[in-house]
Amino acid sequence: MIEDELARWRAADAIFDGLLDLPAPEREAALAAMALEPAVVAHVRRLLQAHGRDDGPLDPAGPDARLEGRRIGRWVLEDEIGRGGMSVVYRARTDEGGETRVAAIKLLTIGALVAGGADRFRREQAILARLQHPHIASLVDCGVAEDGTPWLAMPLVEGEPIDAWCDSRGLGAAARVGLMLDVCDAVAYAHRNLVIHRDIKPSNVLVDREGYVRLLDFGIGGLLERRQAGMTLTRMLAWTPQYAAPEQFQLAPASTAMDVYGLGALLYRLLAGRPPREGRPDGEPLVLPSRACREADGAAPAQREAMARALRGDLDAIVLKALADDPDDRYRSPDALARDLKAWLHDRPVRARGAGNLYRLQCFLRRNRAVALVTAALALVLGSMLGATLWQAAQAERAAQRSAAARDLLASLVVPEDPGAAALASRDALAVAADRVRAEHAEPGQRAALLHLLGELQWRSGDAAGARAQLLEAQALGREARLPADDRRASLALLGRIELEAGRGREAAEWLSRAQAEGRPAQAEALGLVTQRCVALSLQGDAAATDDCIAEARRWLQGAPDPLAGDTLRALSMAELLLGRPRDALGHVDAAEARARAAGEAPGSRARTLADALRLLARAGLGESDAVAATALSHRLPALAAGEDQALAWLALAAQAGLRGDAAAQAAALAPFDAGFPDGPPAPLARLRERVLAPHTPP
Repeated sequence: MIEDELARWRAADAIFDGLLDLPAPEREAALAAMALEPAVVAHVRRLLQAHGRDDGPLDPAGPDARLEGRRIGRWVLEDEIGRGGMSVVYRARTDEGGETRVAAIKLLTIGALVAGGADRFRREQAILARLQHPHIASLVDCGVAEDGTPWLAMPLVEGEPIDAWCDSRGLGAAARVGLMLDVCDAVAYAHRNLVIHRDIKPSNVLVDREGYVRLLDFGIGGLLERRQAGMTLTRMLAWTPQYAAPEQFQLAPASTAMDVYGLGALLYRLLAGRPPREGRPDGEPLVLPSRACREADGAAPAQREAMARALRGDLDAIVLKALADDPDDRYRSPDALARDLKAWLHDRPVRARGAGNLYRLQCFLRRNRAVALVTAALALVLGSMLGATLWQAAQAERAAQRSAAARDLLASLVVPEDPGAAALASRDALAVAADRVRAEHAEPGQRAALLHLLGELQWRSGDAAGARAQLLEAQALGREARLPADDRRASLALLGRIELEAGRGREAAEWLSRAQAEGRPAQAEALGLVTQRCVALSLQGDAAATDDCIAEARRWLQGAPDPLAGDTLRALSMAELLLGRPRDALGHVDAAEARARAAGEAPGSRARTLADALRLLARAGLGESDAVAATALSHRLPALAAGEDQALAWLALAAQAGLRGDAAAQAAALAPFDAGFPDGPPAPLARLRERVLAPHTPP
């Protein structure tokens, strides 16, 4: 009996020690979530009540009593900026060598020292000392004050918790996922350095005014050693229940799977508007994020519905996989979670959904908007059937037949179930399909639509010559069948793109001009055609014609939404770089960056990462080296889609390495660039590669 009571007090003491890591208002909820024996809960509450009588400002001689102006090491403390159950954080400043630096100084409280928190604090110092990553608030300085109080200094992150930052700006799903990629990258880096975090939650992920993410507070983190004999009950319990993995409640040894769950819980909060466990009884299945989003408070109904549509399907599946109760059912690593998030951003199949043919076909159509638009355009039914003339009915029937034929053709080209394989058949299969189209479809309009579709697929498979042949035939048949201008324009535009990639700038510009003259393209399509023509003319070296084209693009930019304007300005900067005008390119990049910020794009987003790459290329052209920006780009590069996006970033890194005279780093950057294009890169990228390798000559 006495032994049982002693065991209860020992358990209560350890749990009490862990609860001290939490702010006082959160301790009761954390205790309730542990499902402990009632006698143990009662003992813990007595300890908390006793502690609460001394948990205001601590002893005046202690470290957290009016410390403004006190010197800690080489730092002078200013105002208090944060307080937890075990520590207090101050803004601090140091002046050395005429340079002023600011930092956040974290000091242990007297209560923490008494409760054995000094060991945990020293562990945090050791962990931060080994972590140097752009998205981790790493160690700047550390030491022990004259009164024996341990302290550490970290970069001062003047930001908001990631959930508040996203909500206050009304960010969409893509921007929130972009920020999560930075968090995943930071956690993956920690794991590679044998460190786990164990308390991933919004308040430990801050975003500054520039949209830059920092992961904080490795105070309860641990080192992934072969044995964890030193893992105490206190350390096991020092986490936040709403974001903790189920095995943490069972006091399981720390593992990377806990952090994967924490990332999933954070992602759930960002997308659904509340933590996954909020209001969820034990054992009840998680509510889908898309459903929880509709029920969330705060946002306008239209905004909630738009977010729910974005979450439905892929993001729901990704979040649920990360939050699986069984660690073996979760993603194996933060990198694996990030790969699925990137796949969603780029409309590619996600592993959480499986690899069915129909699902992969849907992803392909989302990713390849032009193909989807062709198919959709062919499916239009002209007017109300009640008032339709016989001619309209015949046209509608032919359009429906073309649409059905296009769907059948696409479905026949989807290969079986290997999720890592390409979603479409080989070049040989596409050639066979083209022969079948000519044999089975005599009606010119239907044949034109299918040949255009096959031409696009051949182009995407790398068969530019085969694609060109199909598109030329489709273009001629489209005129004969009097297909809508949108369909004829699609074939002309793709012919221009093929010539551009082949380096035939003059021919590309001609096809693109014809495409723009076909019908009345909408602003977005017109801007795409004009900017491609600018790049084609610059590739040809025709500066005067390029300037005229850029002026035309600027006219089309009037009133363009920020994301579209940003895409256009980045393309114009590419044209300037091809002409050897880096200063003008830099002006376009700065304008694109301003548009991206206005659109709420986070620094890790595709738009801003591409802008960073173009800026580094332009600065290299001006002879300006920026090692810090190059390092940041190298960490963000995985957020870009493989292919031309990543290739541009590799070129930027190679250009900066060459400017520094670092031949090894330049070769290392060019290797993945070259590997990405076994048959050679598109002509604009090939031309930029030549400029990167050429000796620098000031403009």
